[in-house]
Amino acid sequence: MPRFKPFVGFVGLALQMACSGPPAVDRSLASDTSVVVRPTLVQGSLPNDPDQPFTASVGFRQVLGDDEVRGLLRQYSVRPYEVYLDIGMGSHEVPAESASIAQIAVARRKALESPYYVSGVCMPQAELRAMRQHDPHVRPARGERNTIGRITLSRIELARRIRPRLERGEPVIYGLKVVGRSADLQRLAPDPRVRVFAPAERVNNGGREEWFVPGPPPPNEGQILPPPVPEIDALSEAEVQARLDRLARETLPECREWHRNHSEVGPIVRVPSHGRATFLNELSFRAETRLVSEAPAGVQAPVSIRTVVTVTNTSKQRVHTGIRGCTVLLRAYRTLARSGAPVWDQAQAVGCMQDPMRLSLAPGESREFETGADAWHVLSDSTPPGRYYFSALFRLADQTLELPAGDVELTPRQEGLAYRATSRLAWGWPAELETRATITNTTRRPVHIEYGACSLQIRAYRTPERSGSPVWYSERRQPADGSGSYGCPAYLAMHTIAPGESFSPPEFKERIPVKEILADSLPNGRYYFTGRLELNSRSTAEFKIGEAALTMRRPSLPKTRTADAVTYHARTELASASPLTVRTRVSATLTHAGGALLRYSADCPVTLLAYRDRARRDAAPRSGEPDWKSPRRCGKGLQEMSLDRGESRTFEVRATAGEILGSSLLPGKYYFAVAIQTDQQRVFLSAGETNLTR
Repeated sequence: MPRFKPFVGFVGLALQMACSGPPAVDRSLASDTSVVVRPTLVQGSLPNDPDQPFTASVGFRQVLGDDEVRGLLRQYSVRPYEVYLDIGMGSHEVPAESASIAQIAVARRKALESPYYVSGVCMPQAELRAMRQHDPHVRPARGERNTIGRITLSRIELARRIRPRLERGEPVIYGLKVVGRSADLQRLAPDPRVRVFAPAERVNNGGREEWFVPGPPPPNEGQILPPPVPEIDALSEAEVQARLDRLARETLPECREWHRNHSEVGPIVRVPSHGRATFLNELSFRAETRLVSEAPAGVQAPVSIRTVVTVTNTSKQRVHTGIRGCTVLLRAYRTLARSGAPVWDQAQAVGCMQDPMRLSLAPGESREFETGADAWHVLSDSTPPGRYYFSALFRLADQTLELPAGDVELTPRQEGLAYRATSRLAWGWPAELETRATITNTTRRPVHIEYGACSLQIRAYRTPERSGSPVWYSERRQPADGSGSYGCPAYLAMHTIAPGESFSPPEFKERIPVKEILADSLPNGRYYFTGRLELNSRSTAEFKIGEAALTMRRPSLPKTRTADAVTYHARTELASASPLTVRTRVSATLTHAGGALLRYSADCPVTLLAYRDRARRDAAPRSGEPDWKSPRRCGKGLQEMSLDRGESRTFEVRATAGEILGSSLLPGKYYFAVAIQTDQQRVFLSAGETNLTR
């Protein structure tokens, strides 16, 4: 299905509340001293009293330099307590009572000290590597402008320029939050450098009125992509790909420590333990794991794993050592020896965004480090319930210690639940398959369950045994008109099922049009259904739902159809007479989305099919194998292309009459179809007809 185009933001804004009381300040603002916030009964405008202290936000028409901002503040006798910087870092803020012109210099100094620019450089590289690991076979289509790749390179280049901009003293301030007398703020508002002026206003926050000062809009408000970097925009596609390949392969010099902290576990050392503790030089480490449940006593409910590592200085002098962010990570094993590969590794499931730190302990002092995970993280669909033995990875600056951390019994906490389901055909227009699942608590204790939208997943089989692979999955279905795809709202619902209670909420029911099940590839006939429920973040075993004879009248295979928001059209024509050659072109036009990234087979996005019989062609693909198909071998590679609404791409496949007829087919009229291979499905189209001769 299409990957809809991402929106990439570069300036993070947080709307800040003015302190505990309404945002009025001390009347004495002639000197650059601290101010005091006082109540003011004003909403959305400045006080009538010209001497009444108040607060407001100011957005400039363009970024300003520090000296110009200081001059403007002195001109109107106001003081800043929040400074907004146009370098992707948000803002520098102090309490309103600490408003001072000195905050301008502090904002630039704090920005220079901030590690944000390193993350701005290194995060896109980490995302690129993750994407290459997840989709190793995806590359831009030949001739396609690699927009996403250029965005990645631009993000890195713009982040690299942050520190030089700050060091050179370039203008970077695009807005402020200020305090001042109402009369002075009134004079400030129409200054030609001011684009937006917003006084504080009263807002209702959970039934309580509070004062609120909105942040000024950034200069690139509404811009969803980074500004173009001319030198990157001018690169050829080959140069863009070469740079991306190098970024995926080699760590940037300024990112080596960042990647080491955020993405690498480091060399792991198993230190022998003595009793319950593990010793390394002057430090001892003790790790303990237990199960935690927030459910009331006696209620069977999902649990969490909590591991605490206690580090103690056993020496007679203070110990200083470096530790990395996300200091403790978990591993789970099935054996006490904790040998072989872990069955679950938290380091593979999380990306660390915490910076390195220093651990300092006085003689005899201890410090605890805690981590945890929900039990269902360990108990995936492929990991059975049972006893698991945990290790805690403690990430020192130069190495990682693997510490034994105890063992616990993990169960999915769904024992004693019985599942039943019913299905029936609801005839109408369109005909629909109605299914409903019910859970019954067969135990003598309450059972707590958590579920969400689309909890019931249905599979269809062709045999009563329901063995082998299903021929249809409900979670993969699409609207019959192909205009898009279905989505599940992201919410969490909970219910505690009493002993003997049966429970069937709306999330356990489905009504699915028959034409979405059969579509163009499944024949009319009897189908046998199973279902499974997503409960407590885990899938139940499949249970039988029922069976039904599904039939529908289908028109002949069309020349034009829509799938995944893309409209396809196919046509075949004679390309040359000697040798006789047919050429089939398929156009793909994005018709039901503003923009999308489309993925097709790199080797054979379109396969040409030839039939001797029109009826068989018109019933494809249900009619079986064609008399001939283009003999191209399709690998795993995918080509990715970007389309805006209304934009088209064309695929072409050619074959000579000799290639089609070969040595066994007779000359005559042949009826053509095409199969378009995306990364999600095959789309079949009628593609015309022609006479073939040797």
